[in-house]
Amino acid sequence: MQKNKKILIVSECFYPEEFKINDVALSWKDMGYDIDVLTLVPTYPAGKVYPGYKNRFFFYKETYQDINIIRIRAVTGYKFSLIKKCLRYINFMFVGSIIAIFTGKKYDYVFGWNGGALTDMLPAVFIHKLYKKPTMFWVQDVWPDSVYAYGFKKTKILSIPLDIFVKFI
Repeated sequence: MQKNKKILIVSECFYPEEFKINDVALSWKDMGYDIDVLTLVPTYPAGKVYPGYKNRFFFYKETYQDINIIRIRAVTGYKFSLIKKCLRYINFMFVGSIIAIFTGKKYDYVFGWNGGALTDMLPAVFIHKLYKKPTMFWVQDVWPDSVYAYGFKKTKILSIPLDIFVKFI
């Protein structure tokens, strides 16, 4: 008996937040793949934890329609605070990368769904670089242009590290 291929989806947002990645995950599950999702505790768009969910210390696991979900603690209150918004992205980037380093070897494929900051894709990149897993991204936002559109001035001190980061991803 052949074992199902395992796909890890890396996405800052997932069910119950309403995004296309939910349909993609369910479709792949229906095709026979084992699906895991690395995501945040749901807070989008209000910046508050959804009713029925808890913002636990580091991360926790749950399932949704036979999809395994690893939920990382989310920074809340980001809707009206640039600092908290940046912390939200940094939090997912670092905690997600730590989890990816320890769990990434077991996946056959990695799929990154990027609906916001490109920093969300760092956990997927680590799995690809460390374990040579086939990796694909579905990017919804153009970086670094979206950073400047958000109000940051395009200076050398900002654009050089952003360009290096984008090239690395």
